[in-house]
Amino acid sequence: DDHTLILWNIKNGFKRNATFYFKSGVVTCKWHPDEPDKLLVAEKNGIIHLYNVPDEEVLLSVETVCNPLMCADWSLSNSAFICALVAGETFTWDLKSLSRPVDSKHIHEDVGLVIKFSPHNELITASIGRPLTTLKVMHCKSQIAQVEASLLLSGGLCWHYRHPYIAAAQDRKLCFWKVLVK
Repeated sequence: DDHTLILWNIKNGFKRNATFYFKSGVVTCKWHPDEPDKLLVAEKNGIIHLYNVPDEEVLLSVETVCNPLMCADWSLSNSAFICALVAGETFTWDLKSLSRPVDSKHIHEDVGLVIKFSPHNELITASIGRPLTTLKVMHCKSQIAQVEASLLLSGGLCWHYRHPYIAAAQDRKLCFWKVLVK
């Protein structure tokens, strides 16, 4: 909420390594295992930055057409793909062609809460939104959800890293769905 992101060096006695300043609150920051010096940072105002951390400089930025941005993710299967959930709309970018998102669609009526790429396919995302706390798994090239399920209360969303399953916490239980990812 203070519009900053601070990185701490755990190998050097938790000394402050770098501080980044933003125009709005930070809602997501994510490292990528294939890009160890790069950090994705998403701001609530709809701007997503990719930083080169050792040089403390912005490599590129993309922006959504609306806000507030609620969540962003970086594809593990293709480091050129990022996505964001803004209000009830999803945006997906291929960072190799920045002109505009490769996909955008309105999938939640009210507001989206969280979005995650499938680790098996950069064209598939899972998101949870409102009304009625709904899980939706979408393919970038389709308007129809592969999975659509109502949840009582949502407490998390996670893909299995090896198998094509998505899990969501619901009240006092954990629910799993198998997803076609090819």
